[in-house]
Amino acid sequence: QKHRGGEVDVSVRADVLSGPEYEVYVNLYGQRVRATAGEAVVHIEHPRLWWVRGYGEQPLYTLETELWVGGTCVDRKTMRIGLRTLTVSTEKDADGKGSEFCFVINGIKIFSMGANFVPMDSLLTRITPDRLENLVNQAAAANFNTLRVWGGGYYPDSRFYELCDQYGLLVWQDFMVACANIYLTSEMAEEFTQEAICNLKRLHHHASLALLCGNNEMESGVINWGSRDNQLVRDDYTRLYGHLLPELCETYAPDTYYWPSSPSSGGGFDDPDNPARGDTHYWEVWHGGVPFTAYRQKRFRFCSEYGFESFPSMKAIRTFAGEEDLNCFSRVMENHQKCRGGNGKILRYLADNYLYPATFENLVYASQLLQADAIKYGVEHFRRQRGYCMGSTYWQFNDCWPVASWASIDYFGRWKALHYAAKRFYAPVAMGLFLENGTLTVNIANETREAFRGAVRLYLCRGDRTVLDEQRCEVTVEALSSLDVLRRKVDAADVYDTYLYADLYDASGSFLTRRTHLLVPPKHFSWRKPQLTVTAEDIPGGVAFRVSADAFAKNVYLDFRDRDLVLSDNYFDLTSPEAYTVTAQTQASAAELLPQLTVKTVYDIR
Repeated sequence: QKHRGGEVDVSVRADVLSGPEYEVYVNLYGQRVRATAGEAVVHIEHPRLWWVRGYGEQPLYTLETELWVGGTCVDRKTMRIGLRTLTVSTEKDADGKGSEFCFVINGIKIFSMGANFVPMDSLLTRITPDRLENLVNQAAAANFNTLRVWGGGYYPDSRFYELCDQYGLLVWQDFMVACANIYLTSEMAEEFTQEAICNLKRLHHHASLALLCGNNEMESGVINWGSRDNQLVRDDYTRLYGHLLPELCETYAPDTYYWPSSPSSGGGFDDPDNPARGDTHYWEVWHGGVPFTAYRQKRFRFCSEYGFESFPSMKAIRTFAGEEDLNCFSRVMENHQKCRGGNGKILRYLADNYLYPATFENLVYASQLLQADAIKYGVEHFRRQRGYCMGSTYWQFNDCWPVASWASIDYFGRWKALHYAAKRFYAPVAMGLFLENGTLTVNIANETREAFRGAVRLYLCRGDRTVLDEQRCEVTVEALSSLDVLRRKVDAADVYDTYLYADLYDASGSFLTRRTHLLVPPKHFSWRKPQLTVTAEDIPGGVAFRVSADAFAKNVYLDFRDRDLVLSDNYFDLTSPEAYTVTAQTQASAAELLPQLTVKTVYDIR
């Protein structure tokens, strides 16, 4: 595609095997154009552009190519395309010390928000079209705009990319190499060549295809994993990712940006882990054991891999564990753990934040809160730095089997606390609270193409919900920007019995979102046991639940014994006497669901 002056030329090349005299026609945008020498150009005036979700619509157009021989159409190829420009900016900073890394769609620099996509199942034949569409839909439902297809899996079915086109999700596509040096014999080079050609021809037309990445972690790996001085390893690496793959991309997918590795600063073994350039994988939190507060001491241009583990739901665990196995250090539980020593890591991080759970079920719940806390802590910081940092794809989105892992959706498609948190921290207009040196700052990140106007209401309360202080302000946050909109000194007589919360409203006065902040770790807060009341009523297409409590209740979790429901919100906070309403799309009735309901809050972790 060539865009200029509000018009676009779409070039279509048809490869035809030798044979009798033939003609090729291209049908697009109501036009029918005959190809000359196998190529046709369709000129389109005033095109409707394809946008990443959150920035505009996703119009797709049918491109049909026909092969005619002797007055008969003998072959036809149909595909759906979007009209857009899409690249990556690596523009250098003014001081020359760093360079940005961000996707640019139709001339607009965007903040990428999403996660890493791994194979959906250990047995690929179990992946059905319905499962695939449901999973991509769950990414969109949590306000993702980007999925990184990790290089340690396989190239997904074409339907995956069609769905990403439809939902407006950018695809960061790794070539299928991860954490492995490749001995590039002539046979292996040919294998890579044919595999790349096959997939580039299959995928290059998709509007969602945003980046082709040579490999996962191998540029950094050559330097850090013992191969730095192995000249053969370095030479073969350069041949494959510095020459062979980028040349194939230039030939078969010239409109798609090529990036040599992840992480990278641009290739050539030039300080690939430099956080001031390119993309970064950050694992000091979790693998390094440092507290997740360390995220806020870092400045990344694009954090393309970072994560924190939790257990899957009890329903998932009961598919592989008996009652005798419900201990995080049992053989069965350790065999269903994606990280060596991972269950012990969860407990070590848990010790810094929550009370020790007396029951296994409460440990599972607490682990999910911890995971959501950790990633939220990072994402809110990254979005606050919008303009310097331009992307977050946490590890990981999904799972290939029922297991304790970094995923935010478990193998069966159930949302963990992290995925509900992602829906909030990846919202187009999102709010974060930052307590720094005794001052609380409210930040609004506006990842839309229009200025946001609204209001913030900030409250300082005791644990019994008595309001000690209140502050309100009108806010305006320009399009595609992040702004600290409110600051206040926090002076509490009893930090163990004081919390803050902020509510965000739009210009019409409609409630958008809430954030809470404790002054001490949850394990030290003076929790009161909340008495929760839940009522339900049938609504068109589902059920609405109204939830209230007689005391401050944090991370209210609703679950149903015999049903798996995705709620409009879950793991939410009740900070005031007003009831909070959440909905579920379901064919079940309120009368069926209410007797199955179970509720947990942070108070129950003891």
